[in-house]
Order: sequence, then structure tokens, then C-alpha cells
Amino acid sequence: MTSRSRLFRLTAVFLTIPLLCACVRGVPIEKMGLIVAVGYDYLPNHKIMGTTTLYQIDPNAKEKVTVLSNTAYTSKGSRNKMNQESSVTLVSGQLRVALYDEKLARQGILNLVDTLARDKDIGSGVYINIAKGRALGILSHRYPEIGNIGTFLYNQNEQNITGEQIISSTLHDFLHDYYAPGQDPAVPCVTRVDNEVHLDEIALFQGDRMVTKIPSRSSFFLKLLRGRFHAGMIELAVDLDGLEAQQKRKGESKHTHSVIDNISSKTKIRLKGQNPPRFHIQVDMYARLQEITSEIELSKPEQVKKLEVQLAKSITNEIENLIRTIQKYNVDPAGFGQKYKASVRGSNLTKDKWRKMFPKAQFQTDVKLTLVRTGVTD
Repeated sequence: MTSRSRLFRLTAVFLTIPLLCACVRGVPIEKMGLIVAVGYDYLPNHKIMGTTTLYQIDPNAKEKVTVLSNTAYTSKGSRNKMNQESSVTLVSGQLRVALYDEKLARQGILNLVDTLARDKDIGSGVYINIAKGRALGILSHRYPEIGNIGTFLYNQNEQNITGEQIISSTLHDFLHDYYAPGQDPAVPCVTRVDNEVHLDEIALFQGDRMVTKIPSRSSFFLKLLRGRFHAGMIELAVDLDGLEAQQKRKGESKHTHSVIDNISSKTKIRLKGQNPPRFHIQVDMYARLQEITSEIELSKPEQVKKLEVQLAKSITNEIENLIRTIQKYNVDPAGFGQKYKASVRGSNLTKDKWRKMFPKAQFQTDVKLTLVRTGVTD
């Protein structure tokens, strides 16, 4: 190849590069509205109210956070209307939280959750929450101490899940529990009280429909049933029988209240019978005693042993109460159906089959708790 022909080819390549780049449509970041949180509320006639919380990068914008809302029959239809009303292009790559109001959750939210999963720009780590009241009311309220409610809700979920105070409820978790035979989703509820936002209950789903709620403290025991975890703090009522507590005045409670911090736990669930299903639950837990409301001589090893027994009884009662609740509403957020399917070869377990079996299932729960530290009384 001559030097002249080589020069001609190189010139052609460099002239082509700008033409190729011109084919790509770019949007300056200051012209983007980054969607941080979305909310959906139930409306009559199969319509929904969609709400979007945006964060704007534009340094000239008066407000860094913008809230848009509109009505439509679908989430994408609602977003399209909001995009037409916005001065910036709405992009969903930074979506962190999706809120669904209770009325909508009781109707079923699979189509709305599935839409998020099908969006290539949205990650599977988006947190799913249920709004007590309207999602619009939570996302559109102006909070004096909260700059961006979408970012706040994400951080609130993140730190409570990391600290193992509540169960994880990401987009991935919800869809996994929905499609798995013998397991149902469980989702934290968000409520607004004046200028504060709380995660205060857990919504239990039968398939994609919310059927009841349990206190947020029940997350501790639900997580125990789901397997190992290495954090979490819980307050327990403990019977004083057998414990050398300071003499109480006449008429005072025979119970004390204690707070334990779970260091580690291991739960084994074994299927002992098939018809009806019979499960044995063995929980082994190591914990720290953080606080107790009665004066107990914890320098005595025998008193510590008795306290461990009473704490184990309290945890056993809490687990059994939780199991009675989920059987009553025929929901299985603990995944007992998955244990059944894994233990019975050729069970061909389906959701409908497990719905008929689960309310009749029997459970035996044994908890062994060891206190590795008892605080300043050591």
C-alpha cells in the first residue's frame, strides 16, 4: 500500500467519526429530571394517581426537588403525562423507592411492580414500600428537616435493613417471593405523622395482594424464621418466676422488660410429617443483654441461666403468635412451603396446593438462647 492511499483511508475514517457521533442523541445532565421516588394511589374506574419526586442538577433551578403527579390507567401513561408537563426530561436510572397505597395494594400490584422490573434503566435494588394513607400525601408534603423525601426513604430503608431491624423488600425480593411456590412477599409500611416519616408496620401479601399487617417488631421473629442474621434488637416481656428480683411493691407486675441485641442466630426448620405438614423449628441464638427493668443478681451464673430460659420462652411465644397470625390469613412470608418442597421429592408444589395445606400445618418451636454478655453487672 502506497503512502498516498494510506493517507486517503485515514482521512476517510476521521471524517466518518463525527457523522457516527451525530447519530447519538445526548441530553445535558442539567436538562434531566432524575426520578428518585415514585408513588401510586388507587382511583376509581381502574385509574391510578402517579406521583414522582425528581432531583434536578440544573444550578439555575429555584427548587432542587420537584414533585409531579398525574392520573392515568398505567404507570407508564402517568409518567408520559408528567414528562409532557415537565421542563426537563424524566429519567428513571436513579429510582430508589416505589410507594403503593393500601387500597391499591389490596387490589394487587404485580403489574405495577413488573413494569419496574422490565425497565432496563431501573435496578433490582429499588425498595418497595406500602403507604399508609396516600402515597401522594407522603411524597408531596414539604418536610422542614428533609431535603428530598425520595432520598430520605431510601436511606431509612437501607439503614434499617442493614441493621436488620426490618426485612429486606427490594424489587428483587418482592418478585422472588411472589413467584416462588410456598412463599409470599412481606413489605414495610410507611406512614407520615406531621413532619415525620416512620416505618411502623409490615404488610403481608397473599400473592400480589396485601391481606393484613403486623407490627414492625415482628420483623425480628420473621427474620429468625427465614434463617440466620447477626444483628437486630428487640424488647421482650419476661416472667420473673424463679428469678431473684428485687422485691416489688404489692400489685406490681410479675414481669420485667428486657432488651437483647442479637449477636448471631441459626434456625433449622425440619419437616417431620407430610399430611398434614408438621414442622420442627430449632432456633439457637447468642445475644447481649442491653437493658432490664428489674434488679436481678446477674453476677450469679444460676440467675443468668434462669433468665436465658425465660427469654427463650418469650421468644418462643412471639414466634408461635406470628405463625398463628400468618396461618389465619393464609400467607407464608417465612417460606415454610419452600421447606416442604425441598423436603418432599416429587411434591410438584404449587401456590394453590400450598394454600390448602398451610392453614392445617403443625409447628413445634424450640428456642435456645445464650447470653454472652450481661452488661455492666458482669
